[in-house]
Amino acid sequence: MILTIITRLLVKMMSEIDETVLRERLKVAEAFAKAKKESKILDWVPYDKQWDYLNCDSRYKALTAANQVGKTTSGMFEEAAHLTGIYHKEWKGRRYDRPVDIWIVGETSERVRDTLQEKLFGPIGQWGTGFIPKDCIDMDKMIKKGNPPGCINKAWIKHSSGGYSTVQFFSFDQGRESFQGSTIDRVYFDEQAPQAIVNECKIRLLVKKGTMVFTFTPVINDDPVYEWIMESKLVKKFAISMDDCPFLTEEMIEEILDGFPEDERMARRTGVAMKGSRIIYKAKLEDYTCDSFELPKHWPRLFGFDLGLNHPTAVVATAWDRDADCIYVYNEYCVSNRTPPEHRLALMGWGQEIPYAMSHDAYNRSSQTGKSTAELYEELGMKNFNAGKDRWARIEEVRSRMSTGRLYIFKDKCPQLLKEMKTYQTKEDGRTIIRVKDDTIAAFEHAVAHIDKAVVPGAKKPQLQFTVKEHVPFDKRIGI
Repeated sequence: MILTIITRLLVKMMSEIDETVLRERLKVAEAFAKAKKESKILDWVPYDKQWDYLNCDSRYKALTAANQVGKTTSGMFEEAAHLTGIYHKEWKGRRYDRPVDIWIVGETSERVRDTLQEKLFGPIGQWGTGFIPKDCIDMDKMIKKGNPPGCINKAWIKHSSGGYSTVQFFSFDQGRESFQGSTIDRVYFDEQAPQAIVNECKIRLLVKKGTMVFTFTPVINDDPVYEWIMESKLVKKFAISMDDCPFLTEEMIEEILDGFPEDERMARRTGVAMKGSRIIYKAKLEDYTCDSFELPKHWPRLFGFDLGLNHPTAVVATAWDRDADCIYVYNEYCVSNRTPPEHRLALMGWGQEIPYAMSHDAYNRSSQTGKSTAELYEELGMKNFNAGKDRWARIEEVRSRMSTGRLYIFKDKCPQLLKEMKTYQTKEDGRTIIRVKDDTIAAFEHAVAHIDKAVVPGAKKPQLQFTVKEHVPFDKRIGI
């Protein structure tokens, strides 16, 4: 009924508007829609993880990201900003106050045309609907390729400072020789690039002290460029997993990954290269996770603690079902840039009488105070003991419990721990642990390995109801 009334009112209003006025209003509306379509760079809003990457002004940076999380979109948004000089109001990264020369490099010419070029310029026949506004593109000077059709070779883009930036597109299959001879400001690589091409591009950046950036899903983990990116201190590294992406649900993730081998599933989900022999905990997620439940009060508890200096301080809480010899990880804490008193205050509600299995480095004495961090926490009322240095012994204990169904993690309470377990691996030798983002997992291993030291919260020590007299040796002379 209400819909009918509204429809009639709209029809009446339209009939009362002068036809000339109506045409003018329609023209304004069409012009507005066209302008909005041709100014995408002003409307697109990155999410937090994308901003972390965009706001980094390092000369070398890499976004290793899962599939379908917007890594290429992030890359093209940044390059469009540099080409045009149009920066988002929240932009804190590198800026150019002059025109720049940029190379965009992808796997094949078709891939470059259908993804990178389209995100910058829009689909073929609709140029100006990508991140580069139409009025910034010099259509007359644009150089196109004949094969495959629709590819742009080079384009001139009006910069806000005056003058024109240039963007040139390349593909890996063109070979190293195609990248010789020029001097550029930036080069952007989409997906994992061949080492010869990366090295040639480094030379092209020397004169202008230019910038090299990468966005890719690292499925190939024995690639020399990937190894350089991961190990070099010059390269600022960022990662986005599917779980970080605000618009992907668990159902959507499972649909995307359906049919992939397990190690490739992990790489495509987390954005971290995986290899079966390098994954430390290979059990399937569903085999060692469960929904949270109310823990019986008589189950002993133990906390694992990993000291953070240049990385987060992490703590996990465990409960032990002694009858089934099964451990449940029911809470986590992972926070950076806090002092011991602040950490202690935050953890007070977990239970003050529960001991902490603490990382061995917490027991190193300070040359200034003569005290260890463990002693500082002890003075704050935190009972703790040294968890030891043998990490592989702790790992084997975790593996044993996982394989026998004697370890479960509350999946709704410990997201950081589960996230770290997806990327926890060794180097090619199978023994050297890659110590990156493993803070919560280290605390978890401390607790699991020392669960026999767990205590029941609130339990009182039994009081003796009788006294024991001092023992007197037997005296043969008097018979007592």
